[in-house]
Amino acid sequence: MGVIKKPTHHYIKKKMETITKENKQLRREMRNEEILSIDYEGVVLVNNKYKIIMNGPTIDTLNTNKKIINLWYYYCKQEGLNL
Repeated sequence: MGVIKKPTHHYIKKKMETITKENKQLRREMRNEEILSIDYEGVVLVNNKYKIIMNGPTIDTLNTNKKIINLWYYYCKQEGLNL
């Protein structure tokens, strides 16, 4: 049996790069915004490092296209924007 290696920083960085350009822009627009999300069961804040904060602690990170799109839906709904 082979040795299981810990993922390298390059692997993690490459994983982050799979976010589309469009979703990176959406993610930037949600920075420092409070968003009422049913997925997170309350109001969350997206900080400068794209961490999702609820009542103090970090509960998630916007690091996948799916998470970004799901939170963007609630952001648009809250702001009265049509998708």
